Parts: sequence; structure tokens; C-alpha cells
Amino acid sequence: MTTSKQESEKESFTVAQYRIWKEDFDARHAGYQRGSYLEKPLAEAADRIVQLGILFNTILAAALFF
Repeated sequence: MTTSKQESEKESFTVAQYRIWKEDFDARHAGYQRGSYLEKPLAEAADRIVQLGILFNTILAAALFF
């Protein structure tokens, strides 16, 4: 059987673990709350589209030139 002291120690440890997890979670997901989580993927997608457009235009120009 557990004593009330053991239960309160277990509970306080669990609360401490939750607080640490919550701080970590909030720090990692702060960008999601502001909406900035879209900035990097959109920028990467835009860069990729530009790269593919340049590649396509280069191939098209080479095909028309020769």
C-alpha cells in the first residue's frame, strides 16, 4: 500500500514533469501559434518552382536553338 506522502510525492513529480513538457512543447510550437510555420515550407516550395522553371526554360531554349 502507498502512503499519502508517497502519493503526494508521485503526484508532485508528475506535475513537475508536465510543467517541463509543457514549457518544451510551447517553445517548440510557438511558431504554429503565430502562423510562421508556413513561411519556411512556402519559401522552399517557391524556390523549387523557380528552379524547375529555369530548368524547363533552359531545356526549351536548347531544343529550339538546335
